[in-house]
Amino acid sequence: MPQGRAAAQPFSNHCSWHSTSPAKWNCAHCHKLFGSCCSPTPPAAMGKRQCPLCHRELKSLGSGHAAPPFWRRLNDFFLYPFKVQTMAFLLITSLLGVTLSGGNIFSGLMSLVLTACITKYTYKIIEVMSNGHWEPPSVAEAFTGDGFHLFFKQLAIFIVMGAVIGAAGFLGGWVFLIPTVLFVVLALPASVMVLAREDSLVDAVHPGKLFGVMTAIGWPYLLLFFFILLLYGGSGALLAILGTKISDSVLFPLSLFSGSYFTCVMCALMGYCLYQYQEVLGYTTEEAIEENHLDETSWYYQKALADSSIFFQEGRMIDCRDALKTGLKHRKNDLELTRRQFEINAIGADVERMTKTAEHYLQLLSEKGQLSAAANAYGSVCLRIPNWQPENPEACYVAARGLLSRRRFKEVVVLLKGLHNRSPEYRKLPEAYLMMAQAICDGLRREDQALKVLEFTKKHFAEMTSPQTAKEIDELMAILEKSAPKTVPA
Repeated sequence: MPQGRAAAQPFSNHCSWHSTSPAKWNCAHCHKLFGSCCSPTPPAAMGKRQCPLCHRELKSLGSGHAAPPFWRRLNDFFLYPFKVQTMAFLLITSLLGVTLSGGNIFSGLMSLVLTACITKYTYKIIEVMSNGHWEPPSVAEAFTGDGFHLFFKQLAIFIVMGAVIGAAGFLGGWVFLIPTVLFVVLALPASVMVLAREDSLVDAVHPGKLFGVMTAIGWPYLLLFFFILLLYGGSGALLAILGTKISDSVLFPLSLFSGSYFTCVMCALMGYCLYQYQEVLGYTTEEAIEENHLDETSWYYQKALADSSIFFQEGRMIDCRDALKTGLKHRKNDLELTRRQFEINAIGADVERMTKTAEHYLQLLSEKGQLSAAANAYGSVCLRIPNWQPENPEACYVAARGLLSRRRFKEVVVLLKGLHNRSPEYRKLPEAYLMMAQAICDGLRREDQALKVLEFTKKHFAEMTSPQTAKEIDELMAILEKSAPKTVPA
């Protein structure tokens, strides 16, 4: 069961590139941890997950790796027995315990059977919790099905441990007795967890196996042992407090209920500890095995997003571009992939590649109506190429709209100036020049120049102009003509 943690593996609970994403896989070669954000589940036909940095297979950390430490969930363990199924079990077994409290042989045998049922149920709690499931076993599972042999195995464990302690005292005196007692007592929770998980009496009493479990968990095992010690004494402390205040007829059923309650809390705690440390204990839970595989197109898309983010943070820009290029082969006009491709190219040395990507990106932004992003993209290109004018007229148009919404009037004029010469067939020339006139008027305070632009538009592009745009042009011209200075005859 215990295999130990890889020596170079980083001790962390989150993805190496995203601090808010829990880690689920590990690359032993690169010493990197991956969350779901950086390692999408491949289609079943495409094999195992691979590290994008070295292309070696990723190893699962187990779903418990992202689980909160057990010492942060103590309240949940104390509330666990109050779930419907567990509470029903506690009430039924307490009632049966009172009923079977007679001193005859039949009552003694039935009490033994009841103890076996309680043992079976509490071990089932450990098993269920070790798979990450907080829903307790049903009451029926305590009295039916397999698992009654666990009672006899647990009894055998106590006999073997008692014999070991006796042999140590007999053969070595106090020198051997004291360390043997300390080890046996300390290893008891590990023995219970091994028996619950592996159902092996030999493993549950094997010193090497138990020592391996304790060292694999590390110092938190001592904390687990301390909590279990407190819980074990909790029932006795409660009864000691109430013993002088209530009658024996009430104290006896209360003692049965209290003992079973604290046992359920302890078992839930040990089961969760198995779940939390499943990786170092060398097993994978049922929860971790179940994965929803993506279809091929979705996987290429998610992988492109994940790999590009990783490569960018690692400074591997060529690999980042290649990852985005692969993703865009499967989703050609995806806005997010194109945005990342533009941002990578904007900081690269290839200006032609940057402008080509920028034009495609601006066109996609136009289709999505994202004017603010268009203005940002245009501004990024202008940092490298001042007064840049895209070859694609639609890219010019959407960038100008974004710039106008931000009152960057001068850039609007530069962007749209001469658009009819570059793209004489562009159907949105009237709308574009209306924007340019607004920018000249509102930003540059040149009403006369704005009027000339509108007159030019009406004269040369009347057939392209929609009724709504023609109306807006006429209204703006009327305002400009009123404010234009009158020429006085000599």
